[in-house]
Amino acid sequence: MKKLAVFKTDLLISQDEMAMLLHTSKSQWSMYEIGQRGLPKKSRDKLLVLLKLANELSKTSDKKRIEEVKQLANKQFLLEKQLLDVRVKQLRFERNLNNMQSKYQAALNTLDFVNLVQTQKENDSFEMGVLNIIKANALKTLQTNSLFKQTQLEIKLASLQLERELIEEAMEKNSKL
Repeated sequence: MKKLAVFKTDLLISQDEMAMLLHTSKSQWSMYEIGQRGLPKKSRDKLLVLLKLANELSKTSDKKRIEEVKQLANKQFLLEKQLLDVRVKQLRFERNLNNMQSKYQAALNTLDFVNLVQTQKENDSFEMGVLNIIKANALKTLQTNSLFKQTQLEIKLASLQLERELIEEAMEKNSKL
């Protein structure tokens, strides 16, 4: 069975609470809501008073309620905090990306240097061993700071930039309320 829409305005009042307000049982209120039973006269009278008060809500809702003002202020505060967090993450990722790019380029330069030394000069076995160690370290650095990892950071930076713009937009809307 379908419940009656008792109040025009949505209210968070449970069946138990409504029954207590009307000095009736929960089952009696529940049966009334689905249209299978009436309410005692005293309960109906109390319900009429409550309905009248609920209808006046729309007249008083033009004024900002204290809780709503608190919520808006809290929202602004939390958005500012979130914006700061995003900016810090952006700076950290930018620094990491720049560091990765520098190490990647240095590793490429090192590989070029090793190849040049190996082809231009007669090297003894000790020098060749050292050059191979340098080359292995450069390859390891290339792997650690790969183009894929750089791209991942660039994607994170782009998503942070989008998040930042959305937060700023939400803050602007909130300040107009």
